[in-house]
Amino acid sequence: MPAPTPPEVVTAILADIRAGGMSCRGIADKHGRAPSTVARIAKANGLTFERAQTENATRARTSDMAARRAELAELLLEDAFRLRQRAWQPYQVVVNTSDGPTVVQIDKPPLRDTQAAYTAVAIPTDKHAKLDKHDSDGGAEKAKGIVGALVEGLRAAADALPPEAT
Repeated sequence: MPAPTPPEVVTAILADIRAGGMSCRGIADKHGRAPSTVARIAKANGLTFERAQTENATRARTSDMAARRAELAELLLEDAFRLRQRAWQPYQVVVNTSDGPTVVQIDKPPLRDTQAAYTAVAIPTDKHAKLDKHDSDGGAEKAKGIVGALVEGLRAAADALPPEAT
């Protein structure tokens, strides 16, 4: 059985709950306790975590993750560009001659190496596209706005009709 939470930690947890702005998990992490301990302390003192606070924290976290995915998508696209440039750079090969191995520079890599480079380009390009698609709403928000405006327009038109027309 874990040791009881020291009174000074309980007091600090209660202060954080009353101050708001932190989730149960956030307070638990801050004080090195389990979320269930924080919830139990809150309940014992007649306090609750507001649902709006949790919803706001969830929205903020979702927004943070979208920003990180956007950053990653940008980096993947940069990787693809660098790999593509590399596919067309002068290339050194080792050729066996009668004098032994000799390094020779050619203008472009052999076709098989270019093919491998383009396979390497395809991977970050594909992952970039998937991340980009993940964060795209496909026009859903715009459609909601249009439908909402249409409903409001119909309501206004219906309100403007004389009573005998309805």
